Amino acid sequence: MWTVREEAATVLKALKAKYPQEVLEIFEEWSRQNNTYLKRAICVAIIKTFKGEKEYLSQLIALLERIIKCDDVYVKKNCGPFGLAYLYKRYPEQMQKVLKNWIQKYKTNCVVLWNIIMVFSQANAKRFPNQGQEIVRAVKRIADFNICPKLKRTVESVERKVNK
Repeated sequence: MWTVREEAATVLKALKAKYPQEVLEIFEEWSRQNNTYLKRAICVAIIKTFKGEKEYLSQLIALLERIIKCDDVYVKKNCGPFGLAYLYKRYPEQMQKVLKNWIQKYKTNCVVLWNIIMVFSQANAKRFPNQGQEIVRAVKRIADFNICPKLKRTVESVERKVNK
C-alpha cells in the first residue's frame, strides 16, 4: 500500500509543476478533509519545485498551516521535516516570519510547535543555524514542556543540531 502512496505523490508533484493552480485548488479541498493520506500527499508534493512557485507561496503556506495541526504520526513525519522544511530552504526570510508568527498564534499547540521545530531537524540546521537558534529560543520561551514532554526532547535535539 505504501508504494501506491509514494507513486501517487510522485504523480502529484508532476501535475503540480504542469498545472499549479488547478492542483493547488485540489490540495485546498484535501487539506480541509480528515483524510491523513491526502494531507501527507500534500506535504510530499510540495517538496518538488515548480515554475512560478513563488507566486503561489502564500497558498502553499496556508495549506501547511491547516496541516500542521494534524496529530497523525504519518502526517507529522512529512509536514515539518519535509513540507515546511522545503519551503524554508527556498524562502528562508518569508518562512522565518511565518514560523515566528505561528509560534505565537499556536503557542499552546504541541503538534504545531513540534512541526515548527522540525523544520531545523535536518539539513536546515546547517544551512540556517542562526535562524534555527532563534526559533528554538522562541519555542523554549513559550512552550509548556509539562504538557508537551515529547516537544521538549525534540527541542533539545534540534538545539544541539543548530548549535554545532
